[in-house]
Amino acid sequence: AIDKVDTYGKSIFKMTKKLASDIDTNKSFLKKDIIERVKEDGHEFGNHTFSHKRLWFKSRKFVEEEIKKCDEELQKIGITTNLFRFPEFKFGPTALLACKKLKRKVVFGSPMYDWVSYDFLNPYFKKKKDIKGLSRTKKVIKNVLSKTRNGSIIILHDYLQGIGPHKELAEILEIVLPELKKRGFEFVVISKLLFD
Repeated sequence: AIDKVDTYGKSIFKMTKKLASDIDTNKSFLKKDIIERVKEDGHEFGNHTFSHKRLWFKSRKFVEEEIKKCDEELQKIGITTNLFRFPEFKFGPTALLACKKLKRKVVFGSPMYDWVSYDFLNPYFKKKKDIKGLSRTKKVIKNVLSKTRNGSIIILHDYLQGIGPHKELAEILEIVLPELKKRGFEFVVISKLLFD
């Protein structure tokens, strides 16, 4: 999948503690050499918390610890970042205060336009087809191509919680990236899109 992304532009890779820790101990499907290539090729990494818990109704201390613990795991594999995105885009005021205190650049966006793939819907990916008969791959492709707008942040997961590695990701990227490029879209890292 990284080959497909590299051909068309740069992206952000959000990391949780579990993924970073598994990479460090060679238990992950995502190996250290892939991480090194991602870094060398100019993609960005973002902190996505230690445990991937929703951050609404959590204390500021809890949120700070989640971010700091994930930072520690990322540093073990040579990644330092100030980019942060809330798990499941669920957060409250204390989470925002924690991010401000830790000087995080929070990756927001419009859920309406940046969750265009909906590839994270676990029950859906356990089925081969949806109720309209579309294959799961075609459904994600259709969502991305029909909903992407200027400024969209397209979220695709290489690992789906409760399912495992997203085996269809490379196939999805082979179709989506060239088509969006043909439509005039440019792929940039999140810091250029949101913070330049």
